Amino acid sequence: MNDCLKTALLCAGAVLFTIGCAARDRGPEKPNVVLLVIDTLRHDRLSSYGYAHETSPFLDELADAGARFTSAYSPSSWTSPATASLLTSTYPFQNGVVLNLHSIQLMQTKSIEIDINRIPDEAETLAEMMKRAGYVTYGLADNINVSEAMGFEAGFDLFQTEEYIGAGKIAAIARSWGDELRGLEDPYFLYLHFMDPHVPYHRKQPWFDQFIDERDDVTQADAAKELIVNPSVPNPILEVAYDSEIRYLDETLRALFADLEIDENTLLIVVGDHGEEFWEHGKVGHGQSLYDELIRVPLFVYGPGCGVPGGRVIDGDASLLDVIPTIAERIGVEPPPKAQGRSFWTAMRKGKALEERTLYAHLVRKSAEHIGAFDLTLFGVLTPEYKFLHSSRGEKKLFDRAADPGEKQNLSFAKKDRTAEFTKIVKAIEGAGTLFDAESAPVTLDSTQIEHLKALGYID
Repeated sequence: MNDCLKTALLCAGAVLFTIGCAARDRGPEKPNVVLLVIDTLRHDRLSSYGYAHETSPFLDELADAGARFTSAYSPSSWTSPATASLLTSTYPFQNGVVLNLHSIQLMQTKSIEIDINRIPDEAETLAEMMKRAGYVTYGLADNINVSEAMGFEAGFDLFQTEEYIGAGKIAAIARSWGDELRGLEDPYFLYLHFMDPHVPYHRKQPWFDQFIDERDDVTQADAAKELIVNPSVPNPILEVAYDSEIRYLDETLRALFADLEIDENTLLIVVGDHGEEFWEHGKVGHGQSLYDELIRVPLFVYGPGCGVPGGRVIDGDASLLDVIPTIAERIGVEPPPKAQGRSFWTAMRKGKALEERTLYAHLVRKSAEHIGAFDLTLFGVLTPEYKFLHSSRGEKKLFDRAADPGEKQNLSFAKKDRTAEFTKIVKAIEGAGTLFDAESAPVTLDSTQIEHLKALGYID
């Protein structure tokens, strides 16, 4: 064999090897996709985000083997608007899903049937996009604020909503789908929404005692006290219980994913729908404001066999609205025509920071009849430098994100020009209206559902 022929064969072999590696690097054209939503999960309570207590060893393993986003934001601070935005890639002020909880409260207090917001039929959901791409779609949510009545079932072949039955029972339902999932000829999309660590908090052992021992501000004697949520009285025992719930869920997920054979060839996206505040700004719970403890959430992507590089830490602001465009880019389908998010797939693959952008957050504290204390609308505007909060009552707050991550120093008076600019942005959003015609549906709750909502702190 002459030298020229040898060289040609070597070059051809190198090209084929490179093509083969590239194909294996990307993995299957349409992998199974799992979207895991953890209700009420703060980013800074996960070990992978720097928390001192080991609350999330399994989730940390996934994050370390994939790509973790350091600055991800939810568009609202409670479940219905946040999840509707996640599943439509539109903001609450664009899709109209804003009022549910306090409509329910009005219904309870006046014993009437009342209409609640729902995802508009015109809005293409993530599940509908996956159906369009040839996927079989499954959804399981442990929160009645993610229900068929509110339009969350759109696009799912099988959709099931439970009423806070807990991670163990939700995992059992998902596990019962295992044989069906494994037997499919087409790829599947699985949406799992776990309620833990939402209130009411529980002492999950042995981790509750372990975290008590690790803290200096509580003792085992304190641990015996009731887990009472009092907005005006800080109680660190509640935080310990919250941490123990995260660890319990983490262990539950480890076992579930093993049973479902969710492995490196599955594209897994993990997010929190919103966070939880523990008196950082004088309150406890969520759905009351738009501070970072409420809307900054964990986000990471795992799937070594699907082209997700390991060990990536991606800086820059991401949004829950970005999930749909990212999945769309990976599986080769057009995102919904009115999607507002941006794909982070290419930046993640290259290990680059996300491009600078402006993000928004929206919270409505109104019932259908604008009841007293709930007559409040909040907007949040986030730029790389500032975060601006605007209340319908006229209150304005401006924070320097780098210098004041705890959002304690209001600069709205010191920087009046900036405040005026942000106020114009909010007024423009308010004047723009929704992207879709708002839709609602009548809902009636039974006594059991009302008791569940009371336990979750949604109604009195």
